[in-house]
Amino acid sequence: PVLLVHAFTLYPLFFAFTTSGLDRLDRGLLDAARTLGATPSRAFAGVALPALLPSLAAAAALTFMSSMASFTAPYVFGAGSRTLTVAIVVARQDDAPDAAALSILLLLASLLSLAPLAFLPTRGVRGSKGAAAVAEESLASRAARGAVGALVAAAVAAPLAAILLLSFKRRGRLGDEALFDDLVLDHYRAALSGLFDPRASGAAAGLAAAVGRSLLYAALATAVGTVVALLVAAAKRVAPRTLRGLLDAAAMLPFAAPGTVVALALLEEFSTHGLLGFGGALAGTATILPLAYFVRNLPIHLRATEAALDEAPKDVADASRTLGRGPVGTALHAVLPGIAAGVVAGALLAFVTASGEFVASVLLAGVFTKPASVAVYEAFGGASFGPAAAAGTLLSAAAALAALLLRGLVALAFPSAPRRSR
Repeated sequence: PVLLVHAFTLYPLFFAFTTSGLDRLDRGLLDAARTLGATPSRAFAGVALPALLPSLAAAAALTFMSSMASFTAPYVFGAGSRTLTVAIVVARQDDAPDAAALSILLLLASLLSLAPLAFLPTRGVRGSKGAAAVAEESLASRAARGAVGALVAAAVAAPLAAILLLSFKRRGRLGDEALFDDLVLDHYRAALSGLFDPRASGAAAGLAAAVGRSLLYAALATAVGTVVALLVAAAKRVAPRTLRGLLDAAAMLPFAAPGTVVALALLEEFSTHGLLGFGGALAGTATILPLAYFVRNLPIHLRATEAALDEAPKDVADASRTLGRGPVGTALHAVLPGIAAGVVAGALLAFVTASGEFVASVLLAGVFTKPASVAVYEAFGGASFGPAAAAGTLLSAAAALAALLLRGLVALAFPSAPRRSR
């Protein structure tokens, strides 16, 4: 079960990074390979796969570190098996120094996943966008590809469909009745009651406000993370090799640490003062949650941005500088449009991850700052299964809508950004 949970929750890393890489792939190279007699599988292995290596390596590193740092799945579904993250929590209850030592061990093990990235090519296969005669794909090949895609989509959608169904079931659970019998809207009314009735009380009444807080916290953390990742990635391009390694390790450390470790570190650091020593304590305020999400998800932003930069054509920036544009103008008008797809892919992953983050949130949230993940957990604990499922559905729908809106805004802002040719 632990492996299944990790596979289901982390596959979006590979999906988003690979999709972003395919958007920047020169389709003319695949067409040329097919025209020269290569089979579809050989064209993929010889042309597409090398071009996707930076994106796949970034996704693999993030997936490995996230799995290593996962606590909830091993704790709930581990059936007594001891993982390093569970051992850290257990050790912290009895021996804090042992817990600290295990945390360092976990960080080192996770950072080892970055070593293979040093041996990968930094640029994918590229070529001109000239038209080539397209080799026609057989009907059987298209049918097989469609069937595989449909099966994967069904497997991914099944858990989400179950939550959606439970949000309409009167009892919030599946009973002996037919699958689509006894469907009501009561759970959505309960989840939204706090918005329309200030006198509403109970765990369900605060769900709508918690969903709004989750989206706000995630949006703030994502905006800051996108800007910081662009700055760090740009700094790494001009920094000495030793400093590049230090910047990379510092940026990836939060993703390697369990959410509980990051939350406790933030509580310890900001229990008496604010950022950079100014202002009052951040612990217990709404500020500390976006800060935690930013710290945890910065590696997602950075890996997506660097993968996009590695695959971006360098001659565009050189031509911009040759034509008289300065560094800032080149970055905004020549480099940024070319990497927009990769940056947005990282931003979307970070936003979705932050909107549902639980492990750090449960330690950092206060009574009036709790996000949806904590509120839904409390609703489940209070046997409010239907309203909790309704709130989860609302959060998923709102996050998906925000993702579509972000993609639309980027398409309007960068109409000349390269897109996958058909």
